[in-house]
Amino acid sequence: MADDVTPEYNSQELALIEALKGISANNAPTDGPRSTGSTSISTTITKLTTASARAMMEAAKEAAGYTGGFSKEEVQAFIKEFNAAQAKQVERIVTIANSKTTPGATAEAKKKILETTAREEFPSFFKPVEFATDYIWGKVNFGKEASLSGKNLGVLAEVRGVVKDFQILGYSDAEALAAAKDIARGKYTVKDFTTKIQALAIQEYPQFADRFATDPTLTVKKIAQPIINMLAETWEVDADTIDMKNPIVTSWLHPGGADGKQPPISYNEAYQRALNDPKNELTKRANESARDAAVGLASAFGFGV
Repeated sequence: MADDVTPEYNSQELALIEALKGISANNAPTDGPRSTGSTSISTTITKLTTASARAMMEAAKEAAGYTGGFSKEEVQAFIKEFNAAQAKQVERIVTIANSKTTPGATAEAKKKILETTAREEFPSFFKPVEFATDYIWGKVNFGKEASLSGKNLGVLAEVRGVVKDFQILGYSDAEALAAAKDIARGKYTVKDFTTKIQALAIQEYPQFADRFATDPTLTVKKIAQPIINMLAETWEVDADTIDMKNPIVTSWLHPGGADGKQPPISYNEAYQRALNDPKNELTKRANESARDAAVGLASAFGFGV
């Protein structure tokens, strides 16, 4: 079938393929010091067919949580880029080997230099699975949430949660999307990301630097939790409904005022602000107090209640 025709390689690549056939998995150099580590190498040239390319892409797709499909044209595009990336490394080996070859050297001598160069300077050579993984991850767009898998959506939610808990001014959602993608790829963890964001928080909230230093899990929201809990209790609402951007919370976290010289508000001042806030008028306690006041006033004027 035409779709399964093996892609062709140029004469330079074919020459390298032939030269590398004789390199075994453990043939360390016979002269000079030997490494005590593994000397195994992989210098196999991978020649994809449409079927093998699609299978490789599907495996990478599952690992990456990519939800899109692959048309015939997309598979051919993958093969083209795969071959180009592999050929580029082949070319590097040949170029380096040629630079080490003495003019007039025999074919056997050139072959030996080529083998040695491949073994010593390119021990891992080209990694097909790694290339396919990177290729597919390049298609995963965390900015299009509808296209993300459940796993990737979960990672994105965690990252955004961390960002929200720290309230770092200037940290954009685009940065959060990039971080989520890196975490989903396994480049680092949510814990590592939290540590990174905490470092930014120390710059933005220097007054809490000592507390951050003693607790790597501490977030700005945890620091603000006493005020958040007080507001929730005062306004008779769930603490989760109190926004970190609430003026009373921000006054607690960002002391200084407009001129940057004002002292931080006290807990009692925060409480008084909560009582004077319109939200307090909606509470059961405030309504009962108003009713009791009305009853008392009526009694004082001699009205029966």
